[in-house]
Amino acid sequence: MGDVDHDSRVGEFPGKNTVCCGGRVVTGREWPFVVGGLIFVSILVGMFAVAEAPFLIEHFSIVVVVIPIVLLLYGLLNFLCTLLKDPGIIPRSTQSEACYLERDLEKTVAVNSKRKGKEYEPTVVVIGGVDVEIKWCSTCRLWRPPRASHCRICDNCIEMFDHHCAYMGNCIGRRNYRFFYMYLLSMSILLVYDLVFSLYHLVHSLITKDKLVNTEAVLTAINCLILGMTSMGVLVFLSMHVYLVAYGLTASEESKGVWTPGSGTQSNHSPFTSKRGCAVNTVQSICGPQYPRCVRVEKRCIAERSLWVDLSNSDEKVGHQSHSESSRSFTSNSVHPIQIVI
Repeated sequence: MGDVDHDSRVGEFPGKNTVCCGGRVVTGREWPFVVGGLIFVSILVGMFAVAEAPFLIEHFSIVVVVIPIVLLLYGLLNFLCTLLKDPGIIPRSTQSEACYLERDLEKTVAVNSKRKGKEYEPTVVVIGGVDVEIKWCSTCRLWRPPRASHCRICDNCIEMFDHHCAYMGNCIGRRNYRFFYMYLLSMSILLVYDLVFSLYHLVHSLITKDKLVNTEAVLTAINCLILGMTSMGVLVFLSMHVYLVAYGLTASEESKGVWTPGSGTQSNHSPFTSKRGCAVNTVQSICGPQYPRCVRVEKRCIAERSLWVDLSNSDEKVGHQSHSESSRSFTSNSVHPIQIVI
C-alpha cells in the first residue's frame, strides 16, 4: 500500500498515537515507561564506567572501553528508530468508504459470512495454497490484511503486528521490527560483554587484594549481580525473537497458535515463511526492503474540497466530501474513487 494522506490536524488523527512531522514520526504515549527504561540503561552504563572502566584501561586497553560505547550508541539509535517510526498503521476507512464496504457486505452476507451485531465473520483467501483468514475490524471499519491486527492500546490496525512494547512506547510491526530486533541484539551483546569483564574484575580483586571484602570488590559484585539478572531477561527475550524470525512468525501469531513452525502439513504451514530455510527468513526480516508508510499528514487547507466518483454502480454518482475524508487512496472490489482536487 502506498503513501496516503490524512487530515493535517494532527491532534485529530484517529487512534491514540502521537503523529507529527508529516507522519514521519509516530509514537505511543507510554513516556513514563520509556523514560524509566532510559534511566535504567543510564544507571547500568554509569556503574560500568565507575566500577570497571578504570580497571580495564589500566590492565587492558582503552579499546576495551570504546567497544561498549559503540554498542550502546548503536543500540540507542535503534531504540529511537523503534520509538519514533511508524510501525505500519493502516489508515481507517473514511465514512463514505466504510458505507460502501458495509453496503457491499450486506449484499453478500447471506452467501459469504454471518453477521454478528457489528461484526462480520472472517472471510478466507488462499495464499500460497494455504487458507488465510481475513478479519473485519469494527473499529477501523475495514478488512485487515493478512498478519495485521488491531492494537487495543494504540487503537489502530498495524501491518504484520508483533506486539505492543510499553518500554519502546510503540507498537512493533512491519516497519520498525528490524530496529527492535537489532536493539535487542546490540543490548544483549553489550550486557554479556560488560558481565564477562566485570566477572574478570571481581575474580582479580578477590585474588590480588589483601582483604577479601573491599570497596572495589563490593562495587564490582553489585555490578555483576545487576548485569547478570538484566542480561538473563534480555537474552531470553532475544532468543524468543531469534526463533520467531528464523521461522518467519510474529509474536502475535505464535501466541495465538496460528501456524505450526516446521509443520509438514500444508494447512498448518505459514505461507509467509520462506521454503529456503531459517537463514533466508532472518535475512528477509532484518535486511529486506523498507515498506512505505501508509500515513502521511500534510499541511493543506482544511477547507479544500475534492470530488469523488463512485464507479461501482451503473448509475454514476458524483458528490463532495471534505479533504479529511477523501484525501487518501482506497481500493476495493466495488469502489474505485477518482481523486480530482478542486
